[in-house]
Amino acid sequence: MKYISELLLAMLFFTGFFSPVYSYIDMGTGSYVLQIILASFFGVLYAVKIYWKKILLVLRKPKRQRVRSEFQND
Repeated sequence: MKYISELLLAMLFFTGFFSPVYSYIDMGTGSYVLQIILASFFGVLYAVKIYWKKILLVLRKPKRQRVRSEFQND
């Protein structure tokens, strides 16, 4: 909550110092932003595909700990 209030205060502070800008957003800007979002998404998917086995090794327990925990539950 504190972070949000500080962010709002900073936004109000900085908006008082700038004069209005009379410009427009070009029609191609929307498609460019969409391309950036899609490229980022597919880039992350590709990185996960490449490093999937390494990710699983980090998330899984080593085999010895799994075997020990299975015998301790009995």
